[in-house]
Amino acid sequence: MRYRRTLRLLVPTLAVLLAATGCAELGGSREPTAEPSPVVVADTRVVADGRIVPRRWAALASSTGGRVVAISVEEGQPVSAGEELLRVDDGPQRVALAEAEAALAAARAQLAQLLAGATTSELDGAEAALAAARAAVQAAEGAVTTARANLNRLQTGATAEEREIAQRSVELAKNALWAAQGQRDAVCGATAGGAPGSCDAAKGAVQQAEEQVRIAEVQLRQVEQGASPQEIAAAQGQVQQALGQLEAARADAARAEAVLNQLVSGATPEAIAAAEAQVAQAEAAADRAALMVARCGLEAPFAGRVVAVDARLGEEIGPGVPVLRLADTSAWRVETDDLTELDVVRVVVGQRVTVVADALPEVVLEGTVASIAETSEVRAGEVLYKVTIDLPDPDPRLRWGMTVAVTFEE
Repeated sequence: MRYRRTLRLLVPTLAVLLAATGCAELGGSREPTAEPSPVVVADTRVVADGRIVPRRWAALASSTGGRVVAISVEEGQPVSAGEELLRVDDGPQRVALAEAEAALAAARAQLAQLLAGATTSELDGAEAALAAARAAVQAAEGAVTTARANLNRLQTGATAEEREIAQRSVELAKNALWAAQGQRDAVCGATAGGAPGSCDAAKGAVQQAEEQVRIAEVQLRQVEQGASPQEIAAAQGQVQQALGQLEAARADAARAEAVLNQLVSGATPEAIAAAEAQVAQAEAAADRAALMVARCGLEAPFAGRVVAVDARLGEEIGPGVPVLRLADTSAWRVETDDLTELDVVRVVVGQRVTVVADALPEVVLEGTVASIAETSEVRAGEVLYKVTIDLPDPDPRLRWGMTVAVTFEE
């Protein structure tokens, strides 16, 4: 549209030339008369092209992304600030919110319990737990004593008394065998009398007596030989196992005693502070989860009109991908797109301008310069600056994107 600005500058010059040269009359000629040339002042105002834009507009995107489950607006529909325009599936976010709220409730309950102190039933339970733990320590100590005594016996061997007892057991078993043999001979050697089967019973008694002799002799040899390396190793393992159980029992008793002491004395300031910190942390987590649920809904950041809807129900949209465009069309502005560095130095904020839309050439609008861009862009070799112009009384027929000519008044 640069031709428009060129024509505006050429029109005054052409008028001057035509006035100076004059025109010959048809049908004859006459001597030209000298007439004074009019003084024409060239139009030195800055002229630029621009486009109509709304006062505010935004391309809206979901910060979470997901499957679109609701679209509450249509193109052209006016909306209020904070009104929900679109929502994606918030199922996973609601599960996370429920978990965070449950954790917060647990943290608050723990803090309340610390502040309230222990109940009678809690004290009774703690005392019973401590008594049971101490009884377990005593039992473990007895098991250690027994295991150590057994290991010591195996390592030192049998005493003289134990050897004498084993020898006497052998002698007693042999005497019992001799008696059984005599009884057998008496019963089985008789030619008459005696109950049926008495001989068999006597023979069985001899066999049992012989077995008792063998057992007594084996025990005597074990006493005389002492324990084997395998038996000593097994006994040592039993001692270590008993010691481990004793250590665990003492640790349980210490914990039970600490719990009871804490219940009796109440919560320490450090414990209360730690519980309060847990509550604060749980509150922050719940707030964060609630925010993620809220972000599944796309809300209007300001009052305006929906000018584009680029999403469909059921579609998967990515986070940060624009799906709606919202514009505040209650007021319009003009943004220039071809003001060069040579002209921008003659433009100041607050300067009065006139604006003519290409679509409405008969309508001249007045405006003022609202801002001048701090940075430039290079286009086709020219350095251009964007100037924004407010239109306090726009024509209702204006539309976003209409092209206009802007004249900066001096």
